[in-house]
Amino acid sequence: MNMIVLDTTESTNTALKEILNSGAAPVGAACYSENQTSGYGRRGRFWHSEKGKNIALSLSLEPFKGDELISLMAGVAVLGALRDICGNLPFALKWPNDILLADKKLAGISCEKIFTGNVQTIILGIGINVNNTDFPEGLVDRAISLRQQTGKDRDLTQLRDAIIHEIYYWLDRQAHEVLQAVRRECINLGQHVRIVNEDKLISEGIATDIDEDGGIVIITDTDTPQKYHSGEISLR
Repeated sequence: MNMIVLDTTESTNTALKEILNSGAAPVGAACYSENQTSGYGRRGRFWHSEKGKNIALSLSLEPFKGDELISLMAGVAVLGALRDICGNLPFALKWPNDILLADKKLAGISCEKIFTGNVQTIILGIGINVNNTDFPEGLVDRAISLRQQTGKDRDLTQLRDAIIHEIYYWLDRQAHEVLQAVRRECINLGQHVRIVNEDKLISEGIATDIDEDGGIVIITDTDTPQKYHSGEISLR
């Protein structure tokens, strides 16, 4: 793999897209930094990252069959890497692509599709709170790091490499295998949930399934199944 390591960058996603568009690296390259100053997750939301403490990793992937499951697949892969490195901590996958630890957000995943020349490319971004001990106001009650949970610092390069290994392991699996793993790991299934989009309640009910294209199926109070592919989900 062509791994581009940056001392500092505003965003590994943005940097990788610029590198690909300039022709400096081919699709398949990855970009990594321990100091990301303006990282973003889904819907462009700011991702806090403390210098030298956390992982910011972006990978470029060619489209593949079942790529509608890519962000959920990445969640399963990150869970596998975390368990390999940290053991059986209370990790969980929250639809569509957050990793929780002790019910707080540990990692976020973003997925973008871009064109480099005439070729469609998937940019997969992964941010993980690893060794930081502080969060800005507004995140203290919602975010957590491995250091806060375990009292131990982790080797960032070791964890990064484990994540990449797991990503490529799952890329080689069939879509039904990915979906089976997602259904097994998703903390929302079987729970009463609310779907909110831009602070507006869209739906609520029992989350019953993740379907073949990554949407979450909710049975409402009228026993009507509804499927969603975006939105913020929370346990009621």
